[in-house]
Amino acid sequence: MPSLQTDANPALLAAVDAQCFVEAWDAAAYARLRANPAVQAWLLRSDDGTLAGLLCFQRVEDEAELYRIGVLPALRGRGLG
Repeated sequence: MPSLQTDANPALLAAVDAQCFVEAWDAAAYARLRANPAVQAWLLRSDDGTLAGLLCFQRVEDEAELYRIGVLPALRGRGLG
């Protein structure tokens, strides 16, 4: 079963982001976002533990704003995202 890694570091998030998007966010962008306690940035791992994608969002009270959601191109179409 896929899992979410909630303690991802900005460099790893940026590396996955670069594989998912043409206009990628760098590690500094993720570090700035993560400085806000309302922002969450998670890595998606496939059944075997390999990196599969990411999710970045901000949650305030009962609302959430999705910033990024991506699945690595090689793993798309497998129900991971």
